[in-house]
Amino acid sequence: EKSGLARAPARGATGGRRRVAIASPAEDQTFALLPDLPAIPQGISLSASAPGAERVFWFVDGVFFAESRPGEGGFWKLQRGDHVILCCDDAGNADGVRGRVE
Repeated sequence: EKSGLARAPARGATGGRRRVAIASPAEDQTFALLPDLPAIPQGISLSASAPGAERVFWFVDGVFFAESRPGEGGFWKLQRGDHVILCCDDAGNADGVRGRVE
């Protein structure tokens, strides 16, 4: 690159390595907490594909959330605000999405 600065690979770029891809939630998705259901945990299912991986690890806002098999992820209880959800496999490949809870 002419500026001498390296650029991060585009989302989904793997450089020939296996790829982790978050299936749920989608990038920039917005969720709404329903005030009429305060006693029921309101959340979303997390899911990602990671061909060849045995385990994936989920992080929400930089904090470890869950470990699962690819295709599974767990149920994340919604919390108001902007969030970053990251999934990485046992080889360090990762994918992340941003979302909002209102």
